[in-house]
Amino acid sequence: MAGSEATCDFCGYKAPSERALQEHVAKVHAGRPFPPKCEVCGEVFESPADLKAHHEGVHRAGRS
Repeated sequence: MAGSEATCDFCGYKAPSERALQEHVAKVHAGRPFPPKCEVCGEVFESPADLKAHHEGVHRAGRS
């Protein structure tokens, strides 16, 4: 069925179906806050990938 693709609100992943999207969310995002928020400084991000980049660039190895 064409056009049945579903997009993840958390990370933008494009799943081939609504069922696949539900499985993706349960597996990848379960228990994670949305929108992603830095536990160190409280800054909020649009995606988990943005939060990860923030941690690596700002809070890594003794930086604050």
